[in-house]
Amino acid sequence: MKIKKIVAIVILLVLLCTLFGCSKSEPLKVKVLIAPHFEIGGFSGDSVGEAQLFYEHYMNNCDKYTLSTGEDLYYNKENGVALFLTGMGKTNDSCSTTAVLSDSRFDFSEAYLFSVGCAGSSKGSSVIGDVVIVSAACDFDLGHTADIRDIDDENATSKWFHAIEYDTSSYKILNKDLVDKAYELTKDIKPYTTDVTKQTMEENFPNEEWAKREPKVYKGTSITSDNYWKGEYDHEKAKQVAKSYEVPDEYAVTEMEDTATATVADKFNMLDRLIIVRTSVNMDVFLNGKTPETLWGNEGINTDEETLDIFVPAMQSTFEVGKVIIDSILENKI
Repeated sequence: MKIKKIVAIVILLVLLCTLFGCSKSEPLKVKVLIAPHFEIGGFSGDSVGEAQLFYEHYMNNCDKYTLSTGEDLYYNKENGVALFLTGMGKTNDSCSTTAVLSDSRFDFSEAYLFSVGCAGSSKGSSVIGDVVIVSAACDFDLGHTADIRDIDDENATSKWFHAIEYDTSSYKILNKDLVDKAYELTKDIKPYTTDVTKQTMEENFPNEEWAKREPKVYKGTSITSDNYWKGEYDHEKAKQVAKSYEVPDEYAVTEMEDTATATVADKFNMLDRLIIVRTSVNMDVFLNGKTPETLWGNEGINTDEETLDIFVPAMQSTFEVGKVIIDSILENKI
């Protein structure tokens, strides 16, 4: 008797679902996925990091979703914008980005991945405060390396050798048409700078024309490394890496996540919808007489930022460039 009642209840539930619908809820459609890498404190009302200005503008009344990896994704159902912190470095970035893009609660089939953050300028081409629309990202670490003292060529300036077996993940060239559209939309924006920043450039690179110009928006290659590196030798290595991969634009900035972001985007068939914007807040060589020991020797504390006051203005530049691009996506103009 009990079995008959259970069967009857099951049949009734099936009929009710057929009549009124009991299907699984549709995934939330994302139009733009904003991916900064770190924040300072909270997302609003305190010190500005890479995420705060975007969060305050786009994530009003957003919902929070916890990912399988424990991080949080914020989603605004009113505009279709989502935001999450990737974490710093290639490993954190690749893990968290994979967790987001594989989350079945969201539909990223038409979403643009907008990666944004700070970076260091390439001596000889980029000034502090530049905003770079990244056209290619190259990995500084993948390849064959040796201590410079082990290299017989006494004129060698680099310890890096191209390893073609890593080429599927050691560099990524982004969608040229999308990069060009993003650049055309933002090329006339004038990034912020400060008197301290301009004075620092003048004092460290006297009589060098490239260092005298105002910051600008332009297209360039980013060099990704898990190491926070500086110095003339590694600057030459970064240039060699970019040249080896035959990227469309010269080495402009160095950072810690872009090849990871691009590799994950490629695996999820989103590389053609990836936009990366990087704003320089320092240089890839030592400034103001600093050495590795004086810069990093104080119990691992990085004192480089004490020489400049550019970070907050640079984040404002990043936001103003990014907002133009994101709004154009939301308005279906890209």
